[in-house]
Amino acid sequence: MAISAAVVVTLAVLWSVVAFTPLMSVKHIEVEGNAHVSSEDVVNASGVQEGTPLARVNMRNAASGVASIPWVKTATASRSWPSTIKLSVTENDAVAFFNQEDGAHLLDAEGREFAVDTPPENAVELTGSAATDETVRKGAVDIAGTFSEHARESVESIEARGKHDYVLHVKEGRTVAWGASEDNRNKSLALDTVLQREGAEFNITNPQLVTVR
Repeated sequence: MAISAAVVVTLAVLWSVVAFTPLMSVKHIEVEGNAHVSSEDVVNASGVQEGTPLARVNMRNAASGVASIPWVKTATASRSWPSTIKLSVTENDAVAFFNQEDGAHLLDAEGREFAVDTPPENAVELTGSAATDETVRKGAVDIAGTFSEHARESVESIEARGKHDYVLHVKEGRTVAWGASEDNRNKSLALDTVLQREGAEFNITNPQLVTVR
């Protein structure tokens, strides 16, 4: 029993050395998964300071701080002994955006606005009533969310002319009448086809009967 007690005391002393002295302090902070947010901003948001004993860093608070950055969808923080904190982020995917006086409002695939920032190249601009009507905007986002990678690179904007009337503006001045925000998967497949064809105006409101002018 005396030996066991001595072992417990020794372990407690060793733990206090690790937890309450700079013997194993934070010397490195690694950031991964970020593309639109700088590593510096991630580190600052985490609140982790170099020199803090590693065992004293609150992982939950660090992750929560990083997750408060608008571009960040999820964040995790972990220790890597003896001296490293790892911050991993998953960023939001800006599927679409609409412009206001204060800048471009970025939207994810669910239509959730998460940041006012410079839109990435593959984000589709929403115009017409999609910029002012949330219901119409959600329909436009649902359309954009079905685009293939090629389509997202080709479609410059989705114009909402009404709740059931969307028109795609494609590079080189071409247009594609989409109609209502319904049967979007099949219309997206039809879009991939018409993007490879010659013509200035396409109609895929009925994806089984595509017309061109």
